Amino acid sequence: MIAVRLVLILFLGTLLTGCRSPAPGFFPLGIYAPGSTNNLQEIHSAGFNLVTGPADQAFLQAAGLHQLRVLASIPSIPGRSFSEAQVKSTVRRQDSNPNLWAWYVVDEPDLNGISPAAVEQANQVVKRFGRKPTALVLYSGSNALGYAAIPDMLMIDRYPVPWLPLANFSQNVRVARFAAGPQKILIAVIQAFDWSYYPELLDHRPNLRVPTYQEMRCMTYCALAEGANGLFYYAYDDGKWRMREHPATWDALRQVAGEVNQRLPLFTARHPWSGVYVTYMDWASGWNEALNSAVTTTLLEVKAANSAVKKGSYVLSVNTTRHTLKFLVHLPVLPGSIAVFEENRDVTVNNGVFSDNIGPYAVHVYGPF
Repeated sequence: MIAVRLVLILFLGTLLTGCRSPAPGFFPLGIYAPGSTNNLQEIHSAGFNLVTGPADQAFLQAAGLHQLRVLASIPSIPGRSFSEAQVKSTVRRQDSNPNLWAWYVVDEPDLNGISPAAVEQANQVVKRFGRKPTALVLYSGSNALGYAAIPDMLMIDRYPVPWLPLANFSQNVRVARFAAGPQKILIAVIQAFDWSYYPELLDHRPNLRVPTYQEMRCMTYCALAEGANGLFYYAYDDGKWRMREHPATWDALRQVAGEVNQRLPLFTARHPWSGVYVTYMDWASGWNEALNSAVTTTLLEVKAANSAVKKGSYVLSVNTTRHTLKFLVHLPVLPGSIAVFEENRDVTVNNGVFSDNIGPYAVHVYGPF
């Protein structure tokens, strides 16, 4: 018999060409709902530099004392009851505060039936009376086209664990990036809570739980692979989910935040177009549950190094499935070997191809080369 090898090409390289950085030397790494200002020191110590909060002088001052900046909500929700006077007063009073990072115009307008026209009206008011950038968060990447052009920064939150495949997160970040275009800042919001604390929202879903460390880490690197320029996590203390009551989850999130800070040059790297793509010897294993490539792979070009990450090109590969996979990476480099970053091993490149195994929701970084 003649064995037929099926090779499935599922990813033909990134289409992003150098996405913007939100501010020189500042990578947004934030957490929602800090709760009491007494929590701010703990949040800063965990490695975060941003929190959400009110445009209140006392809160802004407290955040600044703990070296945190604030994504501050405007005081009126866009729509029929929107108060231009309230927003005008608040923006004029607080816009120049150095601890105010950006204005949070609206939360999930696509989920709450708030039209792009209403959001645009509110955004214009903020821009008329302030100079700080504006931001809004969407629930679904598929709705991004209607809203993406409105704010200075687009955010996307998707909390799939465990009621959706983890690949749904990556899929929504990707669609939001396509809607935003390569130049607009995109910030991904990652689940760090248990849906069972919100029974009014998912009361019919069985076996709800908090994401594991591996799942939070996977979503973090998926966001990077899909072109996010910043990260937020939900949440520290929103009145229902209180992180202090879940020390194991907080420890896991601290590990993730610490790794982001340690590997910051990867998260601020340029995403050049490349011919890098992935194939699979077993064609059936090449799809994730969102019908995208099971292993998301992109090229990162690091120009600003630190003590952990040197300058050069890196290939990032993220397994978006719960299965161990064998995959092949095709890249235009000379034969030789490439180090697997911080794994004390190399992969051998033959004819521009190397193969590797990757565990469930695992992350491999290859380089520099």
